[in-house]
Amino acid sequence: GRLQIDTRAQGEVQRLSGGNQQKVTIARWIAANARTILCFDPTRGIDVGTKQEIYKLLRELAGQGKSVLFYTSEMEEVQRVCDRVIVIF
Repeated sequence: GRLQIDTRAQGEVQRLSGGNQQKVTIARWIAANARTILCFDPTRGIDVGTKQEIYKLLRELAGQGKSVLFYTSEMEEVQRVCDRVIVIF
């Protein structure tokens, strides 16, 4: 599948790592066929490989015509990922 979620942690989503929690959230949006994807700091505290995986998937979803909105303080990632940017101070 698109998302590689570590299933060794059984039970509640809150027991998963931060990266796996983000992946579960994105998987829920995909399953619901959401037209808009909302992410709050989607890569905070996540390893580089997982960050790249999440951003790649968000770009794919945007390429499918979905609106992807996210809050982040990582401006270099914003420059690589986003087509349009709104900065709020």
